[in-house]
Amino acid sequence: MYRTGTLLLAAGISSRMGKENKLLLPINGEPIIRKTVKNFLNISNAGIWVVVGYDNKRIIEALEGIKVNFIMNKEFNLGQMSSVHKGLENLPFLDNLIIGLGDQPFIRDKHLNSILTDHKKKSEKASITIPIKKTSINKTLIRGNPIILKNEIIDEIKKDKKNFGCKGYIKKNPKLVHFFETDIDSFFMDIDTPDVYKKIINDNYI
Repeated sequence: MYRTGTLLLAAGISSRMGKENKLLLPINGEPIIRKTVKNFLNISNAGIWVVVGYDNKRIIEALEGIKVNFIMNKEFNLGQMSSVHKGLENLPFLDNLIIGLGDQPFIRDKHLNSILTDHKKKSEKASITIPIKKTSINKTLIRGNPIILKNEIIDEIKKDKKNFGCKGYIKKNPKLVHFFETDIDSFFMDIDTPDVYKKIINDNYI
């Protein structure tokens, strides 16, 4: 059986949301971070690790009763890639690692199953899978989340201090990247600003 784990990034200060911590805002009565974690539970047979930093006590509190592991990133002010590295340093062996964002509560089991199945099919040639879609206006490509890594590249990513993270690996190894083309909106929706959050609530997007 493939050991698949999830690393969720929940350490940032969500500065674009203003005074509110976006991960604690409610969607259908539950904090965004809680809904997001619950969506990854069934796909993560080896466990879920949540990287916390800013507002960590409230994030941990919001996930009470859910079986997750917490990783503290005291250097969260250095940006998202610092949380990726901190997470990678504290994981057990996994065949596949899903790296997701804490503010994507609309990714469902079936969405995650579709990208993980596709990743496994392409795993002989590709080490990392990234969801993408073409915009309707100028047909440019948009990258989404989560991404999926094979275990064999995790050490390489950790060692690359210059490029610092998955982006460096992708740039150096384009032939080992598999793009999962999809029109599923939830791969490309994150809740960064009050206007986005308000629109989601007003449109009753669930």
